[in-house]
Parts: sequence; structure tokens; C-alpha cells
Amino acid sequence: LLGDLHRRGLTLERLLQHDPHSRKLILRASDEFKTGHMHNVTPNVMHDVLDGMVARRHPHLLRKATPDEVDDVRVGILIYYDEVEVCNPLGYARGKHSICCYYYSILNLPPRLRTSLSSIQVFALANHNSQKEHGATRILCGIDSDSGATVEPVGTFAADMRLLARGMNVQLPGDDGSLRTVRLKAYVIGVAADYPAAASLTPASRASGVRLHRATPPWQGAR
Repeated sequence: LLGDLHRRGLTLERLLQHDPHSRKLILRASDEFKTGHMHNVTPNVMHDVLDGMVARRHPHLLRKATPDEVDDVRVGILIYYDEVEVCNPLGYARGKHSICCYYYSILNLPPRLRTSLSSIQVFALANHNSQKEHGATRILCGIDSDSGATVEPVGTFAADMRLLARGMNVQLPGDDGSLRTVRLKAYVIGVAADYPAAASLTPASRASGVRLHRATPPWQGAR
């Protein structure tokens, strides 16, 4: 499994530090998340993934901030999954060198900007055989796909995401140009995939999908 917390955290940090327009949008959405007015509230009209109950019932992303969290920067992440075959142009199913690709968009950004080339980022890469053997729940959550028990995760993904969910300190430019230190927290609210790539997310996709949805790491809510 490729990728680590350092790269994932710094990708968000660089965006916040060096892209004033994205920083403004992300911070504005973060402030709205921390008011708590969207948490556990069912909207009458659905305009966005943040209007769905997976996001609205997420235990951390949209709940009201406590006094020690008012300066935190909360970021919602939606992961997308697909497979690529690096040695066979006919498709991932025809070769043995398939790579499982997880990439993500930042839900603080407006929908029209989330999947732009500058906004979407690689999250993790895993060998197809490893994912087929262990299942996505073990890679993503450190949870066994059959028993639902917490196990040693494959690679560093699950542990790194728990650390990022607890918060990491980053420096952001203030209005006067000076740097201020804030705590950045990122939460995964979902894992999306099209067919047939979705079929390889777990060994038993239906049962494991339920367990992934009910998983209890800090960024629970993925399905």
C-alpha cells in the first residue's frame, strides 16, 4: 500500500496555504460545519452529497464544535475508487498487474470545483491481489471483512487516517499576511465506485459494505 499521512496532510496544507480562493471556500464551509445546524437534520430538498444522511449523521464532520474546537479547520473527504491495469490496455480484468486506486475530492469546495484537476488528489494505491485477499475494510478501516473485528491494517492507511481525524497542526496565512497555527481535521464520509470496480472493494461486498458503513474508527461513515 502506497501513501502516508505526511503526504496526505501536506496535500491539504499546501492547498490551504497557496491557493487563496480554495482556502477561503474551505474555511467558510468549515465554519458552517462547526455551527452544527446541519447535524442529524434531514433536508427537504437534496442538492448535494452533504444533504444525504451519511454526511448528516456523521459523528464528527457536521456536529457543533466544542469550545476547544472553534478554531479547528474541518474538511470533509469523499473517496472514489477505481482500478487500472498498468500493463494491459484492454482493461484491468485482463491482466495480473491491476492497481486499486483511491482518490478523493474535498467536500468543502462547491460541487463544480470538487473534481477539477487541481482539486482532486490521489489518496492511496494498493495492489489488486492484496485487496482481493484482505478486503477494502481491512485496508481502509483495519476491520476484518468477515468477523467485523478490529485487526492489524494492511499498510498505514487506517492508522494514518485516524491520526488525521484527530487533528494535525498546520500554519495558514492570516488576513494581515502573518501565519497562524490551526488544527486541521479531515473526515472521510464515503467511498464511491462504479460497477464493476465496486465488486472488488470487498470479498463479500454486501455484508462487508454494511460492516464498513458501521465501522467505528474516527472517520466512520464510509460505505
